[in-house]
Amino acid sequence: NKYGLKRLTSLFWRYHFWLIAIMVTMVIAACAWFIDDNNNKTYLQKSRTIVQNQLSTIRARLEGKLNSNIQAVNGLISAISIEPNMSQERFSQFASPLIDANNQLRNIAAAPNMVISLIYPIEGNKKAIGLNYLENEKQRLSAITARDSGQLVLAGPVNLVQGGRGFIGRIPVYSDIKGERRFWGLVSAVIDTDSLYAASGLL
Repeated sequence: NKYGLKRLTSLFWRYHFWLIAIMVTMVIAACAWFIDDNNNKTYLQKSRTIVQNQLSTIRARLEGKLNSNIQAVNGLISAISIEPNMSQERFSQFASPLIDANNQLRNIAAAPNMVISLIYPIEGNKKAIGLNYLENEKQRLSAITARDSGQLVLAGPVNLVQGGRGFIGRIPVYSDIKGERRFWGLVSAVIDTDSLYAASGLL
C-alpha cells in the first residue's frame, strides 16, 4: 500500500543519508590526517636541515679552534729542535706567550724520551712532571702513534693527571744531532674542554 511504500522510501533515504554522512566524515578525516602528516613530515625535514646546518657550523668552529690552538705551539717545536737541552726556565720563556685569552690552551708539556720533564705553567701541573707516556695505559697508544707516525695525534677528551678534562695534541719533535735527524720526544698541548666547547658554540 501507499503507506508502506512511503515508509520504505523514507527509511531508504534516511539510511543513505547516514551512509553518505559517514562516508563524507571519513573522507574529511582522511584528508585532515594526510594534510597533518604531510605538514609533520615537512616540519621534521625542515628541522633536520636546520640542525644539520647548525652542526656543520659548530663542527667548523670546533675544528678551527683546535687547529689554532695546535698551531700556536709550532714555534715552540722549532725552538726545542734547535735547543734540545732546554731548561725549565728557558722552556717557560718560550711557552708563556703562547697561553693567552685568544686560545684555550691549559698547559704545554715537553717529554724528552717520552717522559714529561718540562711544563708550563708549573703551578697546578706539577703532578704531570715525571709522567712516562710508555707506562701510562691511557696515554701510551696516542704517544706511540705520534712517535712512530711523525704526525700530530689529537686525543680526548681525557681525564688529566693534574685534574679536569681536556684534549691533548701530541706533536713529535726531532732534533739534528751532528747532521742526523733523531726523535727527541713529544710536546703536548692540553686544551681545556669546557673553554673549547664554549668558544665553539657547543654550550
